[in-house]
Amino acid sequence: MRTKLAAVVAMVLSVGLPVSAHRLDEYLQAILLSLEKDRVQGYMRLIPGVAVSSAVLAKIDTNADGLISESERRSYAERVLRDLALSIDGNV
Repeated sequence: MRTKLAAVVAMVLSVGLPVSAHRLDEYLQAILLSLEKDRVQGYMRLIPGVAVSSAVLAKIDTNADGLISESERRSYAERVLRDLALSIDGNV
C-alpha cells in the first residue's frame, strides 16, 4: 500500500508541467506527504496570490478586526481539513 502511494506521488511530481511564477489571482496549495509504516502525515502550505489575499484574509479574520487570533486561525484550519480527503486503493 505504501509503495503504491509513493508511486502515485512520484508520478504526479514528475509530470512535465511548465514552470512559472506564482499567479497573482490563485490560491497556491502545496502538500508534503510523509509515508511511514503505520501512518501518512501531511504538511500543507496555503499561499494566496495578491489578487485573492484580501478575500482569503476576510474568511480567516471573521470579526474583521485586522488581526488573526488563535481561535480564528484554528477555525480556518479546521474548515480546510474538513475539505480534505485521502484515499488509497479506494480506502478512505
